[in-house]
Amino acid sequence: MRLDHRIFGYEKPDTNSKRLFLLSIFTNDVKNNPFKLPLGAYYETSGLDEKGLKLKYKNITGNFVQATFIDATKIKGTTLYLEKKWVEIIPKK
Repeated sequence: MRLDHRIFGYEKPDTNSKRLFLLSIFTNDVKNNPFKLPLGAYYETSGLDEKGLKLKYKNITGNFVQATFIDATKIKGTTLYLEKKWVEIIPKK
């Protein structure tokens, strides 16, 4: 745990919109999803893979990264927005 973090995924590209998702190093934020976020709370994105979930980059929207949260059925994805300052985008080679 090199850096403390609490990164929310929002319904719209606005930090005042509904929170849908959380990445946090804090057990009190993640265990049993205490914020009752519809898409859940996780320690890291690798925790998604273990549950058959994916977070896929779509676009940049202002100061936000637009992503799709894909559930285990891979049928339906939910669009969410993460503050761009928390996301590092590495181009494919």
